Amino acid sequence: MNNRPHAAELLNTARETLKSLVNDLPREKQYEALMVLNAMAIAAREMKNADEANLELESLRELYEIDEHDESSLVKLNRRFVIDIREHNFDDDSDVYNFLVEIVNRKLQVSNPKYLKGQK
Repeated sequence: MNNRPHAAELLNTARETLKSLVNDLPREKQYEALMVLNAMAIAAREMKNADEANLELESLRELYEIDEHDESSLVKLNRRFVIDIREHNFDDDSDVYNFLVEIVNRKLQVSNPKYLKGQK
């Protein structure tokens, strides 16, 4: 069953509607409306990139050579990763650096893609 509109479409419609109303709001409410629009844009990108958390989990499982059927959560593996960084448990710091850059870039693509465009 393919029910429409999908959540992303509903969110986009709500954003477009609010965007068209911002200038009609009292000046003291416009900032709040813009903040809501920004939050909605982030939520839309998160929905679009829902697989990002799975990619991070897969990357950590690969780093630690953990079977995909293992029930380790992203939170648990991130904690392990942080501890291993603090304790200098990695042979090659460049691998850790590259891993962190990859994760941060993925998160920026969702939370603030304009920042990445300015860095290129």
